[in-house]
Amino acid sequence: MMDQSNRPVTDRYAKRRDPVEVEIAQAPGVPATLEGEVGYNAGDALITGVKGERWPASRERFERTYEALPPTRPGESGRYRR
Repeated sequence: MMDQSNRPVTDRYAKRRDPVEVEIAQAPGVPATLEGEVGYNAGDALITGVKGERWPASRERFERTYEALPPTRPGESGRYRR
């Protein structure tokens, strides 16, 4: 195994690419997240992680960051990954 102790902490970790469940919000709201309450707008993505944690993402950021997994079509509720 390669020794990574001298690398900066930010270089040692990568974002997970596990599939997540996504619901496209039909109306604005304020869910409780791990970081507290975070508002979202209609059309934003409500993401549920692999451990059941939930968080919103703006539509623009979500579309830049996530890809739909078939049979989900982009912009629909369903399964996505980073």
